[in-house]
Amino acid sequence: MKNSVSVLIIASLMVAVFSVQTSVGQSCQKPSFAIKGKYEANCAQKMISFSSFQYCSLCPTKISEDKKSISFPSFIMDFGEGEMEITMNDVVTPVSFTTGKKFNYLKFEFNKKKYKFKLYHGDGNVDFILKAKTGNLITLKKVE
Repeated sequence: MKNSVSVLIIASLMVAVFSVQTSVGQSCQKPSFAIKGKYEANCAQKMISFSSFQYCSLCPTKISEDKKSISFPSFIMDFGEGEMEITMNDVVTPVSFTTGKKFNYLKFEFNKKKYKFKLYHGDGNVDFILKAKTGNLITLKKVE
């Protein structure tokens, strides 16, 4: 009788440990999500020093009339199945793209330049974050 109670307790503990490991493993996996629809893209500037910064070459720039400041107007990225449209300065350009099997990166060519971004899910203020190898960031916020 004592042996069967011990076996039952050990079996119960094993099931409990397995259940906890399974649920923790599932909650820590990278989410698999698809990016579809129209997004407003905004470029973050990476501070290099007090007086200099870096930004992604994909980002449009606007120099002030007095040539003392630069701004980065937002642009539109509209994603479909394997193709997107990038709209900058009212010019729409169709672009093919690929993603990783787990949708962990976005790779495409635009204006004869190749881009590859790691893809992160946002926190509510933005829907997605694109991160270039250089560390430059582009945030995407759904507009429709």
